[in-house]
Amino acid sequence: MLEFKNVSGRSSGVEHNLAKVRVESSNLFARSYFKISSIYIMKIHSFFKGMFWMLGMCLTSSVNDVIVKYSGLSGSHLKDINILFFRFFFATLSLIPLFIKHFQLSAFKKNYVHAVRGGLFALAMLPWCYSLIQLPIPLVISVGYLTPIFVTILASLILKESFSIARWVSVFLGFFGVAVSVNFSFTGANASIFVALLATFIFAVLDIVNKKLLTQKESFISTMFMPTMWSCIWLLPLVILNWKTPSLSEFFMLFILGIGSNIMFFCLLKALDSYEMSALQPFKYSETIFSCIASFLCFNQLPSINVLFGLGFIIPATLYLTFHESRAIKKS
Repeated sequence: MLEFKNVSGRSSGVEHNLAKVRVESSNLFARSYFKISSIYIMKIHSFFKGMFWMLGMCLTSSVNDVIVKYSGLSGSHLKDINILFFRFFFATLSLIPLFIKHFQLSAFKKNYVHAVRGGLFALAMLPWCYSLIQLPIPLVISVGYLTPIFVTILASLILKESFSIARWVSVFLGFFGVAVSVNFSFTGANASIFVALLATFIFAVLDIVNKKLLTQKESFISTMFMPTMWSCIWLLPLVILNWKTPSLSEFFMLFILGIGSNIMFFCLLKALDSYEMSALQPFKYSETIFSCIASFLCFNQLPSINVLFGLGFIIPATLYLTFHESRAIKKS
């Protein structure tokens, strides 16, 4: 009888331990599930935040393009050099209070880097402004989407990066899309497409220079202020030689353009800070929608069938390239 009681006591103890293990396992599962759910919710929140900032950048960029085109076609016929100078001038002016408040001496340590970046940015924006004035905005935007493809080509030539099959496919599809967009014709008005291609190529060179020269982290304000200031300095001699005095209303629009360029850059930095750029890349193509709406409302221009058909090649090409490169980086 005593042995039976001992066995009974041992079995009840085992059951108690099993019950305790079950409770602990349930608690562990609940904590793990809650942790995973929290991480998932945070990622979803970060994704939507990044999407919001990316859409804000695209909307602001479309508004800026409309202001550039309107200023170039207005009564005083401002030259693209005048429009561009005031864009950088007002952008720099509006950033001075923030730069003084968050002043860092380190911003001037690599002044030559900022000078090169500012010069290249101004050099790229000159043909970009010209093409915006001469061509329909949606067409110029579609050509601008070739920047990642130009970067890929330059990276293989300058940085000695390998040129994979995926990159060759993207390059072929991208340039075929541009050829379709301009109806395979580079005569007459479509000759301006070469100017847009030149701007896109210089933007790609700027990306390569940034990758090569920017080896240290900079403050947020310095990243915005220094290249903008240098762009303004580089353009000053040219604008003096080609001076056109804007009207009061044009001064106001150019001021909005300068503020808009800062907002656009701010939105881009916030988007990059919120989520992975490769995941947000598809939302960059919303600029096509915004530019089509703005072009129709302001200039009664709609994208041609060729432009839309060409985008059907350009957008998949750049998306394919972006996701392929992102996957390759993660694997390495």
